Amino acid sequence: MSRDPVRDVVRGLTSLEMTFVNISSLQWTAHSGYVGQVTYADTIFPCFAFLSGMSPAPIRRNVGLIGIGLSLQTVSAFANGKDLRIPGVLQRLGLASILASEPSLGLLQKYYGLPLVALWYTISLFGSTGSNPLAHPDYDSSDQLDTAQTKIDKFMFGQHIHTPTHDPEGLLGSLTTAVSMLIGQAFQLQTLSKSQKALESIGMIAVGEALHFMLPKYAPISKSLWTPSFVLVTSGTSILKYLAVEAMVPYLPEVVQSLLVDVGRRSLEVYIISTILTMMARFGGNESIYSRGKRTIEKMAGRAGADFFMSLSLTGLVAASAKVMVSQRMRLQW
Repeated sequence: MSRDPVRDVVRGLTSLEMTFVNISSLQWTAHSGYVGQVTYADTIFPCFAFLSGMSPAPIRRNVGLIGIGLSLQTVSAFANGKDLRIPGVLQRLGLASILASEPSLGLLQKYYGLPLVALWYTISLFGSTGSNPLAHPDYDSSDQLDTAQTKIDKFMFGQHIHTPTHDPEGLLGSLTTAVSMLIGQAFQLQTLSKSQKALESIGMIAVGEALHFMLPKYAPISKSLWTPSFVLVTSGTSILKYLAVEAMVPYLPEVVQSLLVDVGRRSLEVYIISTILTMMARFGGNESIYSRGKRTIEKMAGRAGADFFMSLSLTGLVAASAKVMVSQRMRLQW
């Protein structure tokens, strides 16, 4: 079966967005807080999960993905002289993909992933000892240490998590990340028209936003928790993004389309290269290649301009590496 070029373009664009956001410290590339409205950066990883659902991988590859993620975390911890953080992006993708695959796939597809949502709520509500189970800041006792997610992560990983209060790629959120993947699978199988899909996505965003405002204690929008409301909003934006890119593909210059397709075909390799390249560029702190280059450019273009230029340059190097890998038929085998 031939690959869908539109899917590769969207995956390639999303991979480069992820690289840029992970490097940049610009205000518009920042993630939202523990609970809050979705930012541009918050939509990128969920879109990648959505796309992963459209291209399911066998369980052995997902187990391998978890291993690759742990290996990258180990290298990063060693290079930066920090404690190993066990949860991570690739680990979350691998675990969620396993949950959204056989033998449970048929049941989950039949009930639109609701069993996973029900399980997430059961653990979240009954696993918290506080009166504010999801630690929404508008309520009293918004201690993130009281949430079931943090309790599970600290029990499993001890101090090897993102912060003492939570890990945005912790175990509990893998349940609802799998729902994002199931929505991607459903989107691929739908026979609706583009306008109907667009209305569907807008409806998902509207419902997620309504739940956030009407039931903030039980349905806030939170990337760190990957709440059901967050799933609805980000899945809706992923569908709109896919439809927008699909409409633009015929008008993209060939060189741009070819580049994005190549990045999409080597998305895992791109993530690994971007992680290692960023690590190397920032090695040495204030005296790193990245910091010195940024200070030099800042004199001419200002702080924001220097950040944008350096982030774009490193993202360009990552994109070029994908182009070379495809042309030389190089890829990671695991």
